[in-house]
Amino acid sequence: MAVQALIIFLKSLPANSIFNIVHFGSNFKFMFSQSQNYNDENTKRAVSELSTVGADMGGTEILQPLQAIYKQKQNNKLPRKIFLLTDGGVSNTNQVIKLIDDNHFIGKVYTVGIGNGCSPELIKEGARAGRGYHEFVGDNENLSEKVILLLRKSMETPLKDIKLTGDNFDNVVEKVVSENQELNFLYRNTRVSYYVFFKPALKDAKQITLNLEAYDEGEKVTRKFPFTVDIKDCVQNPGLLKFAIKNLITRLEISLNAESQQNNDTAHAKRVDFYNEILKLSIENGVLSKKTAFICESFAYADQNDPKMKILIPDIESADYSRSNPRKFVTEKIEGSESNQQQNTLSCGRTLSDYNIQKESTLHLVLRLRGGPTEESSGGVAGPSADAFKPPEEEIEPDLEELPVEKKDSVTYTPNTASTTKVSPELMKVIQLQGVSGNWSKSDWETLKGHLALSNLASKPEGINDDAWVTMIVVAWMEKNHAALKNTWSLIHTKALDWLKAQGTEYVSFKDKALEALKNP
Repeated sequence: MAVQALIIFLKSLPANSIFNIVHFGSNFKFMFSQSQNYNDENTKRAVSELSTVGADMGGTEILQPLQAIYKQKQNNKLPRKIFLLTDGGVSNTNQVIKLIDDNHFIGKVYTVGIGNGCSPELIKEGARAGRGYHEFVGDNENLSEKVILLLRKSMETPLKDIKLTGDNFDNVVEKVVSENQELNFLYRNTRVSYYVFFKPALKDAKQITLNLEAYDEGEKVTRKFPFTVDIKDCVQNPGLLKFAIKNLITRLEISLNAESQQNNDTAHAKRVDFYNEILKLSIENGVLSKKTAFICESFAYADQNDPKMKILIPDIESADYSRSNPRKFVTEKIEGSESNQQQNTLSCGRTLSDYNIQKESTLHLVLRLRGGPTEESSGGVAGPSADAFKPPEEEIEPDLEELPVEKKDSVTYTPNTASTTKVSPELMKVIQLQGVSGNWSKSDWETLKGHLALSNLASKPEGINDDAWVTMIVVAWMEKNHAALKNTWSLIHTKALDWLKAQGTEYVSFKDKALEALKNP
């Protein structure tokens, strides 16, 4: 799948490009000693070598090949763009991200995470640090489509220096958290979401006007997009708040990881601040983080004198929980006896050590009492009154859907859904026969004829050269028989039309005749 995607990527490159390919695992290897001109000879050699490549290079080592890439001499007339495809994780994620960030002026980085084994932090933050874009590919998705999507993105001029501003902004806004990892660079048709934490000073206001500002590199101007938020029309949405907190925690976790690489007093102080803030946000808002764990959820019965309490104990112990594969919940009643408390044993047989909780550990317990208001006392948390609510008539499972849980180091969210349609061998062969300029040649007609189910070239219109006619027929064939893979061959299609236009021929003028040349299936 990866080899196929790379071949389609090569055939989709702009005509004036230079390229190289690095194969990496426990070690790495450049296909060429230096980047090569994008011509038919070098492309055929690359396709030939890619066809023999296997996943036989051991683990995943990304830092060293990236260092080697950055050391290579750069063509000052062409911007360098690095496309990183990986299905594994690395142990030195922060070092890789820092390397990319330190060299972002040398080349932008676009990342693709393949399958469930890749590291989301590496893919997302690597692209952010490289001022590029990222994609995740599920096991059944078309990798080629995602790779071509990134190539298209790389050919666009992005907006940069994205930020929110407004009148009296610092006095009314506490924090701004972007849901997008591409905060510094924003591409066209990409949604950007901000979570804005307002200060209490805004509570009496009727509305506030904010501006989304961005620098347009193409036009060399700063663009401003104002919008008004009507405070009086706002509604409370606890779920949305949890997503905002989750994004804020994620950003703090990234900052904590970055400071962990430093060994000085300032870095230590920052680590403590980040850690405490993560812990506070997680506990107060019921949102899991890498520093907290969900152990159980308890429900109190109506009679406070009854020492029995209903405990729902999940077959999990940390934020690694994945809603896509929920585990079975075990329902138990435990006695609030002194002996049970001393043994730290649950009636289902589990102990606190099962959750890696050691002696003298500090536990942050969250008691969620459903059914009525609670009253706080100096001694802790008091339960609801005896008539606050009745015991549930049926089993109630904890509502985890309200908690935005992200599985650690696994892919649980795909920004853009790709087609599951596979690229057929016939289409791959036709793609490989295209020249780097964008045309198909009459010399390849006999090979093409077998794949396209064509009869002959006798139907060629007058005034059209043979290569142009063959190119038109192939374009019509892709449009007719492989429309579901349009996002995969879109750049190949565009190159063909551009080549025809350079020959003084418009495809649209002869499209119907080209379709007639195709045999009925």
